[in-house]
Amino acid sequence: MQRLFIRFLLCGFLCGVGSLAQAQVFEVIEPDVERGEVEIEFLTGVVMSEVEEGGNRAAHEFALSIAPLSFWKTTAAFEIAHVRGEGTVYEAVEWENLFLLPFGAAEGDDELVSPHDDDGASDSFITFQALALYTAIEIPSEGGLDTAEFAVGPVLGLSIWEINTITNLFAEIPFEDDEDAGFSYAFAASYEFYQTERTELAAGFEAHGTVDGAFVDAVPLSEQGHFIGPALYSEMDLGGLVLEPRLAFLFGLTDASDDAVASINFEVKF
Repeated sequence: MQRLFIRFLLCGFLCGVGSLAQAQVFEVIEPDVERGEVEIEFLTGVVMSEVEEGGNRAAHEFALSIAPLSFWKTTAAFEIAHVRGEGTVYEAVEWENLFLLPFGAAEGDDELVSPHDDDGASDSFITFQALALYTAIEIPSEGGLDTAEFAVGPVLGLSIWEINTITNLFAEIPFEDDEDAGFSYAFAASYEFYQTERTELAAGFEAHGTVDGAFVDAVPLSEQGHFIGPALYSEMDLGGLVLEPRLAFLFGLTDASDDAVASINFEVKF
């Protein structure tokens, strides 16, 4: 099963790399903080369609995270893109922070962390797992701090029966005075269908979207970017080193959204 999943990841990646795209990366922020843990992330997004000259073939994000405290994780990320006709270009740098709030799993309450009792029966249909506050500042390569954007909002983890869900809802506030604020969201729901002592596999779906000009200058739905599609998740414990690959195929729901995106993320924890 593990080999099949890895082959599926590679197949999705290779099929996507051959495409041209106005690409972006997709990520669902998890309410997960473990003191002293270091994370390295590689995020890739490739649109499975043609693109005009000057458009992005693929987008990549490289991130390094560390949790100095039991409730705080900080991340530095760099974003690059492969532009058709121009090669690889640096797009932005980002500083992210995640603050785990003292609720749910953050309190270490076993009854909240697991929705099952000793007999395997569900204690409740909906189980609150964790709540965190996310903040980020993104500084584009063009314009610098004057064109930066600040994001802030909650990260919520819930278990609904045996389905694990994560919800992100962030307000996005531009530094430019003539730009209206907006918001972005991300949602993931997954079901774990395979588990051994060192390997876990889960399947589900994700939804992502951004609404620019949400508060003053309303943007028509057709001009907003919204995506939804299936996803596969894995966690492999190699003894002190944890690998978490993820593959999603996301389909655009509006005219402004790309038709289909291959989203490949890979995370290493130690």
